[in-house]
Amino acid sequence: MAATSQPRILPYVTVQDDWQRDNLGVLQNQVDEATFWLSVYEQGQPTLHTNVTIQRDTTGRPCYLPRPNDLPFTLDPVTPFSLRATPTTTAMPPLYLCAPTQRTPAALTGGGGGARSFDVAPGSAGGLFVAGGADGDLSILDGTRGGAISTPLKGHVGDITTCRFFPSGQVVLSGATDTQLKVWSAVDGSNPVTITGHTRPITDTAIVAKGRTVVSAARDGTVRIWECGSAREVHRFNLDYPSTREGSYTLRPAMGVNRLTLGDAADFDPREGRLGNLCAAATDGGYAFGLDLRERHEAFALYSGNGRALTAVALDTDHNVLATGAEDGHITLWDLRSPRQPLETVQRGQAAVNDMLFAHHHLPAVDGPGSAGTTSLVAVTDDGQAFVLGRPSTQTNGHDSPGSLLTTTHELTGTDIDPLYTVRLSTVPSTYLGPTLHRNDLDLSLLNLDSEPRTDRAAHFPSLFVAGRGGIILKY
Repeated sequence: MAATSQPRILPYVTVQDDWQRDNLGVLQNQVDEATFWLSVYEQGQPTLHTNVTIQRDTTGRPCYLPRPNDLPFTLDPVTPFSLRATPTTTAMPPLYLCAPTQRTPAALTGGGGGARSFDVAPGSAGGLFVAGGADGDLSILDGTRGGAISTPLKGHVGDITTCRFFPSGQVVLSGATDTQLKVWSAVDGSNPVTITGHTRPITDTAIVAKGRTVVSAARDGTVRIWECGSAREVHRFNLDYPSTREGSYTLRPAMGVNRLTLGDAADFDPREGRLGNLCAAATDGGYAFGLDLRERHEAFALYSGNGRALTAVALDTDHNVLATGAEDGHITLWDLRSPRQPLETVQRGQAAVNDMLFAHHHLPAVDGPGSAGTTSLVAVTDDGQAFVLGRPSTQTNGHDSPGSLLTTTHELTGTDIDPLYTVRLSTVPSTYLGPTLHRNDLDLSLLNLDSEPRTDRAAHFPSLFVAGRGGIILKY
């Protein structure tokens, strides 16, 4: 099952990484006027560059004045940290430019490379992180104290490639290029369990249900299920290149696994023999594998079409959609009920897609007849882009079905050009994403940033976090 179609090119917008500081300066009467730069890119088209001037009108509402005829959209304020860009010549939906509301330095002391992986504690709005970097540098960071190290986690001797909190928020799972998985206390830094068995660097992990069982992927071409308490390997998937030659099924050597993700129903306790539905893995050879963890067999193998490595994967079990991201920037959606050809492939730029996740569980329904919600995919890339792609979904025979084409709905600004490696979300609602962005009026009360946020304003959109080589965890 291969992807053969050419990608649909999506334009994208970059903006001065501290534009919101100028915006706040005008709104809070610190300055009368400010300027920031903004650029629009689209492969095969001339790049548009302009400077945007911020002023206040007689009501105190900001207005944004690009050079005449420079932009194909108008800019309007939504919150002090977000702008709406409404196209002037097409029927495309508006795009939202969102600035980070919190910047937490990852105080890592390893040999450079920034935050190679991180996670935010469950239920935390950015108060507690775990972050890993080069040379085994792994720490619990206190977001309320500017990212100060609260608990160092010492034991790995290779670069940290993955770290995740268990659902309790008190325990951490990590993996590294030293081929080891480690389980840590986030409270005192102890390491009660070390899991060995992989023969090449570990690339990703997932925690099943409450954490009795974990899943790991590695460059050795395997995905393995482990019983956490005993460090016992429960099952091993060997991922090989499937190929057909004169009607026969042949195998070539195993390929490295770059990323994995679990479906929402994954719920496995080896002592009771129960397992949820699906794990998806992205590999160097351009294949995405679906692994049935309960039956312990390969459910599907989807081929990207030209052998390009798949570097990211996300699974939307509500809509039966798999998303793959590739080293050349291609993002492909597959309908798992009919996966012979992809639903669509899009490309913004040519940099690798390093991580993706679906956030639709926390999004409001899309207005309109027959609407059943939105598939929203958050992605980060090797050239520092962070963005949300969205497509409406509709009801067919009582089931969610893919809707219209993917478009960029949010540009997550403030990331500069350093590679971004990881995206995470917290179910704690974002103050500046979600329903707030569909309002036509600017809520100037949000200028009082010390006040409690109005949770009714963004009750459906999660807080998003990204980080990478720059070593700063950005919250939206």
